[in-house]
Amino acid sequence: MFLDMMETDASVFPTSQLIELLDGWERLESPQNRFKAAELLLLATSDANYESISHLSTDLGLRFDRIIFSLLTKKGATEYHHNVTKLLERMDFLRHEAAWPGMELSDRTLDALERFSVSDHSSEEPSESSNNTAAEYMLPPALSSFEAEAMQKRLVKLLREATADDSGEISKIIHRMELLEDPSEELLVSLVEYFLRTGDTQGASKWVLELQPDTIFAADSESEASLLDKLLDCWLRETHPRAPWRAEEVFREVLDGSDGQARLTT
Repeated sequence: MFLDMMETDASVFPTSQLIELLDGWERLESPQNRFKAAELLLLATSDANYESISHLSTDLGLRFDRIIFSLLTKKGATEYHHNVTKLLERMDFLRHEAAWPGMELSDRTLDALERFSVSDHSSEEPSESSNNTAAEYMLPPALSSFEAEAMQKRLVKLLREATADDSGEISKIIHRMELLEDPSEELLVSLVEYFLRTGDTQGASKWVLELQPDTIFAADSESEASLLDKLLDCWLRETHPRAPWRAEEVFREVLDGSDGQARLTT
């Protein structure tokens, strides 16, 4: 009833009681009330209302996070897929277009979002030979920034645990990465390190060029060697007759992208 009134007359929007109303519906912990809390949050931050409550952005960011987590983790979560998608889309707008501070998801919600996206959108059965196949982490092509963040977090974990036997699954991960507008440096570094770890010098050479120069030249805290050091060392150990020339090509490409400011420790 109250939500219906707000939809037809935004002037009845209760700015001062908004947080109390959201928290009250959350505390009731029934599926219908979680739905009502999501509805209210979407209406409160709609195009007609969001400018008048921008001073509540940090408080509302916390409520977005809690409500999304609640919808994702309760029994029957798939019933609320549409609500979760709308909440994520609204958070995207408020964070990027309205420049609201506090529009962030906690680690626990990102984890829940990734697990939910996996179970809801997986398009093929997991391989019997692997407990962590990339097929389990398939997401739809249109990703919110929050889904992209959750996806990258899980892919980093997979890459760090992968071995040479997982090459087929790594190909699937790379396919999913192509859907990302701007893969994180952490994800790209994890991919380069996987190829270095498994001796795939060509793969490492391709992806190292996607990194920022500072990342390529940064010394590892344990080995004190940079990614470029490690890559060139891999090329030096190659037995292919063209390996030295290819190593030089990669080195020059890195230099071209960094204004010639290479710093080697090898």
